[in-house]
This record gives sequence, C-alpha cells and structure tokens, in this order.
Amino acid sequence: MDNFIYNGESLIRIDHTHINSGNVDDKSMSYSSDFYENGLVTKQINYEEQTFSFQYDNDLKGNWIKQKRSDGEIAKREIFYKGDDISLYENKYEEFKKVISSSSTGSNINENPTSNNEVVPEENNIRSNNTPQQQEKRRCTSCNGSGKCSTCMKSFRVHYWAGKGPGWKDENETRPGKVMCNDCHGAGVIYGRHPYGEDPEYKKCYVSACNNGWKNCPECNYNGNSNNLGQCQKCKGSGFDR
Repeated sequence: MDNFIYNGESLIRIDHTHINSGNVDDKSMSYSSDFYENGLVTKQINYEEQTFSFQYDNDLKGNWIKQKRSDGEIAKREIFYKGDDISLYENKYEEFKKVISSSSTGSNINENPTSNNEVVPEENNIRSNNTPQQQEKRRCTSCNGSGKCSTCMKSFRVHYWAGKGPGWKDENETRPGKVMCNDCHGAGVIYGRHPYGEDPEYKKCYVSACNNGWKNCPECNYNGNSNNLGQCQKCKGSGFDR
C-alpha cells in the first residue's frame, strides 16, 4: 500500500507499506519512504531503515540523465528531443528483427530427420564441410560499428564568458574520455550577476568531479587512468562484437 503526501500540488513523500507474511492480522509489515523535491526523489529510507540520498546530472535542457545514489548505485537514461538523430536505435531495432527472423528460420532445420534405416545421400554427408571456417564479424551494437564511446565522443555545447569584446560564447567541443559538467556548462565556474560594461562575477564550480568544466567519462574513463579514451568499452574500439 502506498500513501502519497503533497504540499499543495507538489509531491513531497511516498510512504510504502509491505505486508511480509500476506496476513494483515499478524501485523508482519515493513515500511519505506521516498522523499521528493521538484518531482525528483532526493532521499530514500528502505525497509531495513537504511537511508540513501540522490544526486542528478542534467542535460542542457535541465532534464536528468544520470541518477547517483549515495551507496554508489547509478541509473542512467537518454532523452531524445524533436529533431534528434535516433538512427543508432533504429539500426539496433533492424538488427534485432534480423536476429529474430534468423532464429525462426533456424528452428525449422532438421524438422524431418531421417530414420535409422534410410540411406542418406552422399552430398548431405559433406554438407558440414561447406560451412565457413570463420564466422563473419558482427558490427558492435553498443557503438553501431563506430568503435567510439557513445557517452563522451559527441559534441557538447560549452557556454562561457570570453571577455568584454566577444562577450558570451557558445561552442561545440568534444574531449575523448571527458564529459561536460552540466552545472557550469563547461566553463569551470559559476557566473553571477553581470553588471553593465563589466565582467560577470563568478566562483569556482561547486561540483567536486568538475575539472575546468569537464568530468571523467563514466563509461571509458571512470577512474581517470584509462588507456582507451573515447573508445567503446564493449568492442574496445574495434567496431565489432567478435
């Protein structure tokens, strides 16, 4: 049973009641709670009374793409907006259909096996000799054959103050093994008010993992010591599953 608690129209907590034995009368129950701010869970108390906190990394539109729990558990999601390139996932879908189709075709082989007394033609006996000695390489489904890390090897829109002359600038930038910090938008600092004719006030980005506006890629450089920066971790940069 769930109990939803609101402050006005804003959800602030969900209390969960779990009947352990299936018998309400013996009151063998456990409880947990999720606490929310701005529609996102920020704290959780589980059935064992353990408390966890949550942090989020957002995309440029302010929607979260990575949820980090205080015990190290990470959840990710990828958001597509109108006009975004989704060909990678369309290709994966087509490959999946081919796999299903080939599996269905293969299941029909040997449906009519010969009896023990039936004479098998000689050409059937040597059929296995025509099988290729080496299987054809299959394109890596994680990177769609590019061999590149899908997390960091893309363009990030960096936003920074370039001085009184140029003013504010936005540039596309890619750094193998690095992802842009969404809190400072790659600037490395958090800007304050911008008095007319003066440089904006700023302070160093408060995100501990941020180094001059960039963080280690969680896929190919999570510890900062990777030798395969910008490479797909599934195929090791080869572009093929095998």
